Amino acid sequence: MKLDPQNAIANRELGAFFLARGSRFVSQGRPDLATADFEGARRAYVRAVQLDTTDLSAQGYLGCSLVKLGRARDATAFFARAGQGAWSACANQTPATGAPAAGAPPPKK
Repeated sequence: MKLDPQNAIANRELGAFFLARGSRFVSQGRPDLATADFEGARRAYVRAVQLDTTDLSAQGYLGCSLVKLGRARDATAFFARAGQGAWSACANQTPATGAPAAGAPPPKK
């Protein structure tokens, strides 16, 4: 299958793949591979948001990929634009472990 670089949904789904695979590498104790995948997710979500600025899911998960890369401050704007969603759970995670950050409030359900 060939990725259409101008397809916002395909780019969003590619980002989801990299985000999930990176999280799996974290659980396996491979932060080197996780970081590479989180960067891949960030790039795919950036493309998705550029192609469709109304895609709240892509914006929210772009925020997640930034958190995973240790760029929580950069993620704030994307979380604010996206509003509440499934991506909200990662807003308070630490980059290396995916665990809640110390002193962070629990994610809203």
